[in-house]
Amino acid sequence: MKRVYFLLAGIAAFFSVTVHAQSESATAVKFVIPPYFIANSEAYIKGPFDGDGSNTIVRFENARAESFEARPVIESKNQLLIKVPETAGRFELVIAEEGNNAELFVPVNIVRLKMDYENITRPGKSFFFYLSLLGTESLEEDFNFSVQNKSPHIISIQGGNYQKVKVKGTPDGKAVQWQTRLTGLGKGEFIILGTVEQPFPNREVTGM
Repeated sequence: MKRVYFLLAGIAAFFSVTVHAQSESATAVKFVIPPYFIANSEAYIKGPFDGDGSNTIVRFENARAESFEARPVIESKNQLLIKVPETAGRFELVIAEEGNNAELFVPVNIVRLKMDYENITRPGKSFFFYLSLLGTESLEEDFNFSVQNKSPHIISIQGGNYQKVKVKGTPDGKAVQWQTRLTGLGKGEFIILGTVEQPFPNREVTGM
C-alpha cells in the first residue's frame, strides 16, 4: 500500500490513497490436475476448494467456441471430484472457486476411446480389432487401458480374453492406436469392452 500526498493552492492537503500492486490482488495458488482427462469418467482435482460444490464452476472450453460444464460430483476441503464430459480434444480447463476466491485457466486434453471392428462373426473368420485414442494431441504420456471379451463363446482375442495394455503418446500428434486379431468361434453378435484408466492428479499448475 502506498500513500499519495497532494498540494492544493499552497495548502498542504493530505489524502490517503490505497494503491494495490498486481502481486497483492492476485496471489498465486496451486492446483494439481491429472496429466489428461478421460471422456465420460470421473476425475479428481486438488486445490484451494472450500468443501461447498455449489459455489464452484468447472468448464472445458475450446477454440471452436464449445463449452462443456463439469459440475462437481463431490467437493471436500482441498479436493474436487468432477464428471468429465463426453468429448475429445484440446481444451482450456476453467475453474472458479468462489468460496476461496481462486481461479484456474490451463490447457488440458480430454481423451476418448474408439473401437473399430465388425460386430457380427462366424466360425473360423478372422479380422483385425483396432483401438484408437482420440484427443491425444501433443501428449507424450503413457495410456493404460484394458480390453475384455464378454462373449468368449462367439469370439476369441489374440493375446487373451482379458488384457491390460500400455501405449505411449507421440509429440507429433499422430493417433495413438493399438490393434490385435479377433477370430470367430460361433455365429452372432459379440461384445468387447474397452476402458481407459483415468490417471491420478500429478500435474501441478498455478492459478490465481
